[in-house]
Amino acid sequence: FVGEKARYVKEYDSYLADSIKDSEDGIIFTTQTAINDELIKWILGYGKSAIVMEPEQLVHRLEKEIKNMINNY
Repeated sequence: FVGEKARYVKEYDSYLADSIKDSEDGIIFTTQTAINDELIKWILGYGKSAIVMEPEQLVHRLEKEIKNMINNY
């Protein structure tokens, strides 16, 4: 997570993480969880402040969801 939203993740969602490490421009949030609709909604709720690096399956699922959203407009 980058920018101001990284602070919110640390304050309100840290209990969801296996680890949180500070980075130059935010935090690196790591957790092992199922890839499901709830996770997708949570990540998308942080908008451009959420950058998913892995796993590749999650990245592709988010790309698909974002493309579908764009097609609505």
